[in-house]
Amino acid sequence: MADMQRKRRQSHRFSLMAFLLVATSVATIVRLGYLQIREAPQLAHEVVRPFTASSPVPATRGSIEVKLDNGQIYPLVSAEGSNFEITFTPGAIPDQSKLHQIEEQNAVRLSSILLPYFQDYWRANTDSTAHSYLIDTEGRAFTHLPTRTDVTSLLLYNEAYDMPSSYIRTLNAFNENLPTTTLVPIDLPTQQQISGMLDQLPGVDLAAGGSSQTFAAQGNTLMGKDFMDHVVGNIGLAPPAGTDKRFVANLNMPHGISGLELYYDKELAGQPGKQQVVVDHNGQIIQPLQVIQPPKNGDSLLLGVQPSLQQVAEFETSQLFKKVMQKGGKPQSASIIVINPTNGQILAMAEQSPLYSPNGLYPPIQGAYNPGSTAKPATIAMALSEGIISPDTSLYDSGSYSFGGTAVHEWGPGGPTGLTITPATALTHSSNVFLSMVGDQTVRFEQRKTGSSYIGAVGPAVSLLTRYDHAFGLGVATGIDWPDESVGVADAIDAQAAFNSGAIRMPFDFAIAGFGQIVQYTPLELAQYVSALATGERVAPHFVEALQTPGGKILPVVPKVLNHVPVSSQTLALIRQGMVGVTQPGGTAWTAFVGTPYTVAAKTGTAQTNGGRGADNAIFMGYAPADHPQIAVVIAVPQAGLMGADVAQAARDLFDVALQVKPADQILGHPPFEPTGTPDSPATKGGAA
Repeated sequence: MADMQRKRRQSHRFSLMAFLLVATSVATIVRLGYLQIREAPQLAHEVVRPFTASSPVPATRGSIEVKLDNGQIYPLVSAEGSNFEITFTPGAIPDQSKLHQIEEQNAVRLSSILLPYFQDYWRANTDSTAHSYLIDTEGRAFTHLPTRTDVTSLLLYNEAYDMPSSYIRTLNAFNENLPTTTLVPIDLPTQQQISGMLDQLPGVDLAAGGSSQTFAAQGNTLMGKDFMDHVVGNIGLAPPAGTDKRFVANLNMPHGISGLELYYDKELAGQPGKQQVVVDHNGQIIQPLQVIQPPKNGDSLLLGVQPSLQQVAEFETSQLFKKVMQKGGKPQSASIIVINPTNGQILAMAEQSPLYSPNGLYPPIQGAYNPGSTAKPATIAMALSEGIISPDTSLYDSGSYSFGGTAVHEWGPGGPTGLTITPATALTHSSNVFLSMVGDQTVRFEQRKTGSSYIGAVGPAVSLLTRYDHAFGLGVATGIDWPDESVGVADAIDAQAAFNSGAIRMPFDFAIAGFGQIVQYTPLELAQYVSALATGERVAPHFVEALQTPGGKILPVVPKVLNHVPVSSQTLALIRQGMVGVTQPGGTAWTAFVGTPYTVAAKTGTAQTNGGRGADNAIFMGYAPADHPQIAVVIAVPQAGLMGADVAQAARDLFDVALQVKPADQILGHPPFEPTGTPDSPATKGGAA
């Protein structure tokens, strides 16, 4: 009986639940039908009804400018536009079997947008004086204006720098998966248009290049690339901090991503303002209402670079590259830096490399090389300052010096074998034998001081030399106003370990580090070092001479003294005497400086690479006038198969132009390029030639 009552109650519950479920479903269907039929117009209106929101007001980004020889201030990069950088990375395509198909698809999607810009660039850069070529995927230079079907190749071009296309193809064989880059002048709205297409362009990325569209638009490619574009850097697109994601498509604004654009991004970008806007349901701004807070426009940068001197530096790197190739060599790069040693102002910086890429390594600041005998002044300074040798110390150069069971030989038949060498003449004649004696005596100095064994004293000797190298700016950051600076290696044993992983602390390692055969320094470090030898102070190098506010206020850059070198004025005078001897009869670079109306203090360097199996590095550093330094020059051509003296003539040309002994056109063979017209004229704006 109880079971029957329980079953009856359960049956009632199930019936009730079924009834409620059916009733709820019917009510829902009726309500949806009502909304669909009776309320649809009103709901649709509610969905698309515009609404008011707060939106950033873009600030005008500051320009980057140089002062021309005629005194005119001219923008390298301005708010009017910039070069547009498209990077295609083949290795980013997961399915490599579809690589060429994807390249073609990308080209078709971009061609209608980019073709006019490519044609403008091509017209501006194919006259008889141009030195850049657009190279197709087979290594052939285009001989016609690019057509729609050429855009695939244009997206993969490399700049040839007057080198045979066969050489380019050889290099490309080892770089198939590396990014390749195309630069064309383009405006910001077009950049934003392509930015919205990136999800349809596999392997493609973009940024606004910081290089000079104003120079490039008039055919000034400066030996194959735009004016200091790697130094100036790139800008990309991003919304201001705190922006509602719905407005990103409307409010992408430039920000620095490399070079000076990145280092000075805060100053250049300014501060966005705020405005009330009307937006639709897609987040598109359809009507601005009022500005709540006006934007603060960015400051402009005035570079201290001298355009005509920069062009000479570009020309000289090209000539050095050709010299190496004519000797059958395969140069890695050629770098030139011209700097004011008294305040660190960079007056010119040029580089040449076989495959230039704005996103690749920048050799003057990021390439570290064995400096050869240019390291000797710092080693002599250490030994004199520590009392290891005296100004009167002398040694007969027999051609070799043996210590620690190893013999170090003189640098070649032209070396100072048979001469009695002093600290000053060791620099003039670049005596490896004298520097080996200094290395031996330094180890013995530390042995006496520490009471250790001869081998055990090598470590302290390394630390002592490293301390002096750092004080001169070798193996430490220079403090330049540019991001991503590389730092060389001043510790002899650490540097040796980079080439030979089982290296031990041997006296031989220390000795050859003292004359630059193991340690590695960047050209920029050498520029700071030679400036410190000239002035006794280590000053931070800088590109920017002054900032200018939107209101016109000039804010000069104050030179930053990082430290005074820890040597006496008497020691510096002796070292300078030896460096002056380098450019006098009998010195290692004297033939390049015959007849100069000024005196140059210099040091040449020739360094072995790959344990003597690779081509030698050729290095030059010097300053002038020797008694009143105004200009310092550093030239580095790694793995060139040349000697330091072989690059001295290029330094002579730079000194002559910088000190106004010769006009630039005598070196270039034509007047240095300067834009005609004003920055606002059609000839110097955008991508039109």
